Amino acid sequence: MLTALLSLTALTGTTAYALVVPRRHALGLLLAASGAWLLANGPLEGPILWVLDSQHGLTTADLLAPAALGAVGLRLAAARRPEAVRARR
Repeated sequence: MLTALLSLTALTGTTAYALVVPRRHALGLLLAASGAWLLANGPLEGPILWVLDSQHGLTTADLLAPAALGAVGLRLAAARRPEAVRARR
């Protein structure tokens, strides 16, 4: 349970950092935290959304990492647009 809470905290913190500082190293940290979350989220999994077979399924906890990566990906894409570069000068 402690591992799951620590990985959730790491995922939340790196997501916030990557949104504030849209750089490649921040995305790398987020990828590492997302991988840790997917491996450790067992004790905190919510309801099963989609059953794959009798032993596997997609839960609400499994959706946190892709959502965080998507949000940061959009932020990185917005930061790389030419209008964003000109606005910072």
